[in-house]
Amino acid sequence: MRWGALFDDLEGQLAAADQRSLESEAAERARMDLREVGWLDRLAQRPGSTLTVNLATGHRFHGTLQRVGQDCLELDAHGRYVLVPMLSVVMIDGLSTDPASHPAARPRLGLRAALRDLSLARTICTWHLNDRSATTLSGLARRVGADYVDVAAADAAGRRPDPTPRFVPLTAIAAVVGPLADPGLA
Repeated sequence: MRWGALFDDLEGQLAAADQRSLESEAAERARMDLREVGWLDRLAQRPGSTLTVNLATGHRFHGTLQRVGQDCLELDAHGRYVLVPMLSVVMIDGLSTDPASHPAARPRLGLRAALRDLSLARTICTWHLNDRSATTLSGLARRVGADYVDVAAADAAGRRPDPTPRFVPLTAIAAVVGPLADPGLA
């Protein structure tokens, strides 16, 4: 009987060691899979999340994540459309700490496509710029080039855009805020 108990004990120890080994291997695989998930992919996995997006300019936008594009994200911020280039983001609050291990598909469209949609819709927006004084413009996108947008300033009532638009490099855009009905990244 002592031999049986000894063999049972040894079998239990081996089974426990095998279980620990499997758990360790599974944890390592999960860490390896997570290394392949970028922050844009992590965001794309969480549409509908309520987030606070903090920008390098000091601006903060709180809202519901609508879409994530190639190089920008779109929020519904209390009934306002907010388009944020990823280069302007310094921190995001409210994102789940448990990301899925496989990236969600992200649309290939990005900032330029969203700005072209705004231009076609002739939507007057507030343009927050990435400069030291956090310049803000009110106007509409006249033309969108490969790496710039011409913004025609509008009067206080949102009419009569300035015939001489301001040239704004895409890298200078911190955020674009407008009516929620904007076409965005779709």
